[in-house]
Amino acid sequence: MKRRITKMTIKKEEENVANILDQCLSEAKNGVLNQPCISKLNSALAYLLTAHLKLCQNSACDQYWIDDIEWSSLFSTEGRAIAGVGKIWFGKRQAPYAALQTIDFDASFRLGHHGSTPRISYKLSIESDECAFSARSKDYSP
Repeated sequence: MKRRITKMTIKKEEENVANILDQCLSEAKNGVLNQPCISKLNSALAYLLTAHLKLCQNSACDQYWIDDIEWSSLFSTEGRAIAGVGKIWFGKRQAPYAALQTIDFDASFRLGHHGSTPRISYKLSIESDECAFSARSKDYSP
């Protein structure tokens, strides 16, 4: 039951990211996303990653909560696609008042449409000493 609810949450968060990404790409100037859109995207990605972490088979991954995302680079790769690398700010559930830590990640997104509804294909990868994790949409292809 929990797994099914988490998958429904992931689908909802994917739709949210797709809508925000669609808005960001339509407002981009010369392929550069504006800061308010990046902030919305960061928040939506934090929720999407949190949902994916609940399904992670590695028990160490489920011990984290995600606070924020910080991009080192974020760029439009082709038409309706973006890619980037950065850091995820996170805390451990067992120590919620401890200082936040960072972990490097990379991401790629391709925006498409199903009728008038935006859809995304994506891959998010995180790697640390404790947790290696990759989340992708069902239709992702490199």
